This record gives sequence, structure tokens and C-alpha cells, in this order.
Amino acid sequence: MIRVKGIADREFVWGESFLAHAIDQVHAVVFFVTLHQKVLARYRELCSNVPLDDRPEGGMELLKSCETRIASSILMLMRYQNVHSVLELLVIDPVYTAWIESQPREKREKAAECKRTIRSEDLDETIKTAIAIMEPVYRLLRLTDGKLGANLGKVYAYLLQIDMHLREGHIPGLDAATQHKIHEIFMARWEYLH
Repeated sequence: MIRVKGIADREFVWGESFLAHAIDQVHAVVFFVTLHQKVLARYRELCSNVPLDDRPEGGMELLKSCETRIASSILMLMRYQNVHSVLELLVIDPVYTAWIESQPREKREKAAECKRTIRSEDLDETIKTAIAIMEPVYRLLRLTDGKLGANLGKVYAYLLQIDMHLREGHIPGLDAATQHKIHEIFMARWEYLH
């Protein structure tokens, strides 16, 4: 259940959070790769083979989410999506697989789970959906976090664009009922702030 403070202090019965599950899966992959020096070194070596023109904006380094940093989960998902092709190369790389085979059973099992996650088409679709939902809000946060901030007119204009995006736009991977719930949560916060 999601509790959103608003005029009527409304509660939204959501069910299972598909976004939280995707974030947890991506976090597990990022954590596994960055935790092991040999894996991280091999990942970076594979990244260095990507032509400069094909590298995503922001770089190739994996980002971890952090509960105390707003938007770190969406940044982690966006970066994961941008470097997904390198992660796919990593899990079939002979150097990586040889290292994994020499590890204890527990580490091999975690590596196998990461491989399933990286190859999951369902997760890829969920990540695309999550980004489609959260990227406009992330852009609004970026608009307001500079030294000068943003003027109120720009913030309101962007909030109205987000409202229209959630109310009238089609978000791939979402049925109309789920998109309506997300819009209701957005509007509850809007009402609370007015």
C-alpha cells in the first residue's frame, strides 16, 4: 500500500510493485559486477572496446542506487539500459566464465542469477517502462537542482507536461488502469502542494 499525503490523506492499494522488483534485480547485477575486482576489470576492458561514438552520454561506468539520494534508482536503471549490451558480452566472455568456474558454489550461483537477469527480456521491458514513467520527473529534478534553480513558471510548465504525459500519453508496457493509478498518485501530491 502506498500512502500519499494529500488533501484527503489518500491511500493507494497497489499490489506488488513491479518497479521495485526490477530495481532490486538491476541493483543485484550492479553490486555483483562492482564487488569483484576481476569482474569489474573485465567489464571495464569490454567497455573500452566500445567505439567513442557509440558510448552513452554520462559514460559506461555502472551506477549503484542509494536510498538517501533522490533519483539514484532511475539513474541506475538508465545506465544499466545504456550498457546492457556490454553486460551481455560480459556474461559470455571466456575470461569471465573461466573466473566464475573457479569460484565457490555460492558465487557461481550469484553469477548465474545475474546472467539470468541480464538476459531477461521481461526485465528489459520493465526497465523501459520504469524509465518512461520516471524520466520526466527526473528531468524536473535536474531542472531545479542547479545553483540558480529554476523559476516557478518553468517548474509549473514542466509539471503540467508531466500531468499530460501521465494522463493522456501512452506509456509502453503499462495498461490503462496502472497508468491511471500512477496519475492519481501524481495528482495527490499535486493537490497536497497546493
